[in-house]
Amino acid sequence: MSWRALSLVHPESSCGWVGHEIRILTEMEGMVRRGHRATLVCPAEARIHDAALARELDVVALPTARKNLQRLLALAILLLRHRRRFDIHTTPRSTDSRLTALAPSLLPRTHPLLRPPPSS
Repeated sequence: MSWRALSLVHPESSCGWVGHEIRILTEMEGMVRRGHRATLVCPAEARIHDAALARELDVVALPTARKNLQRLLALAILLLRHRRRFDIHTTPRSTDSRLTALAPSLLPRTHPLLRPPPSS
């Protein structure tokens, strides 16, 4: 069985800073250490944006802090431009799950969506 590196995109709309954001960064670092690519998509004003840059993680700033059509289209355009770059979308939060599920439906090719179970 051959092994292949995966490329994950992680949309995160939160601008706050709680355990969830720290977990995202820790998981991304773990994926990168294992040879995978991980890209965070978040608002430029989000605290996780600067924290990811400080950890030298791949970050794309998008206007995703508000739940609206602009946010959906911004994510769809990003996915369209990079459709061969991402293999899997990870979305632990419900808002991000809905948008990440809707955005690929606007595209000719979709990617698997991974939504881990809630933390206990």
